[in-house]
Parts: sequence; C-alpha cells; structure tokens
Amino acid sequence: MPSGEPLDPQVLAELRSHFEGQKSVTFDDLLALFVEQLEPRVSAIRAAIERGDGGGANAAAHVLRGSSLVVGARPLAELCWQLELAARSGAMAQAQAVMTRLEVEAARVRRALEEAMQRKTRG
Repeated sequence: MPSGEPLDPQVLAELRSHFEGQKSVTFDDLLALFVEQLEPRVSAIRAAIERGDGGGANAAAHVLRGSSLVVGARPLAELCWQLELAARSGAMAQAQAVMTRLEVEAARVRRALEEAMQRKTRG
C-alpha cells in the first residue's frame, strides 16, 4: 500500500479554484461523480482480469487512470498505469497482483474524497 497521501492537495486546490463561481457544475459535484463511479470502474477492471481479458482490463484501467489524475489521486493513477502495462502484455498474474493493491488504494481515495466533501459541508 502506498505510504503517501492518496490525494495531491495542490491538484485539488487548482481544481477547486477552476470551479469557483460556476453554478452549473461544482467542485463537489465532480468529486461526488468520481466517488460514485469509482466502485463500478474498479469492478470492471476486476471482472476483465477474472475473464483473462487483457484488452478489457487495459481499457478499464486507462479510464480510471485518467479520472484519477483529474482529482489528484496520483498513487491510484500509478497503479492503474502498472495494471495497464501488465494487461497489455498479457501478464494477467501480474495484473492480478496489481489489482489487489489498486483495490486498497481505491478505498483510501474514496475515504479521502468523502472526508474532503464532509469537511466542506461542515465548514
């Protein structure tokens, strides 16, 4: 499990400033959408690995990597990249090993984002 923070505070601050003053979509809306889609995306990667579908695992990990970078979840994005490389090369045992770490990191990211949204609501 990565020892650093699950979220890059600088990325979150830049993202928050980008959404300041916007009424249609807010910073919290974006974080909530990421949290809502996180489990289905992780499940899609897991299912592809279980089917031995390297192409599907690669594609699903790629999507999660992109959205993880947007919200500053760099360790999660790095694990997605490692999984993409393993799946693309057909190393499904390696992809499975990375998947285990990815699921732990995804849970850390979910908790950190939920806490960030709760702090803003209370504060």
